[in-house]
This record gives sequence, structure tokens and C-alpha cells, in this order.
Amino acid sequence: MDKFFRVENYCYIYTMEKSTFSLDCGYYTKSFATLNELLDDIVMSGQDPNHEILRNGRPTGETAWDLIGPGA
Repeated sequence: MDKFFRVENYCYIYTMEKSTFSLDCGYYTKSFATLNELLDDIVMSGQDPNHEILRNGRPTGETAWDLIGPGA
């Protein structure tokens, strides 16, 4: 989520919150800075992709399988 902070009544500082991506899965505890890194690890490690993706700990509404698909 992007945020603005007001400083000294006249200056605004813009910061971009860094995202982390992980799976809503109790035994898969890895997290990554990008969604592509997460998806690559799921494919390479053989992790079950039928778990919901979390961005900053919040559900995205998509499973890894939704993005990887049957062609992986």
C-alpha cells in the first residue's frame, strides 16, 4: 500500500511499502519479495499450488494454481 506522510505543514514524503508474497499454508513458511519468485519456488520445490497467495499476510483471492495453470 502506498502512503503519504505530512512533514512540517508544507512537505509531503512519498513512500512505497514493500510487499512480501507467501502461501496460506501452515507448513510452507517461505516468503518472497515478488510474486514471480514465489511462483518459481512453488514449481521448483513441488509445493502444492492449491493454496491461496498472501500479499503482506492478506489473502489475494487467487491460488498459485490460478496463476501457474496446467501448463507448468
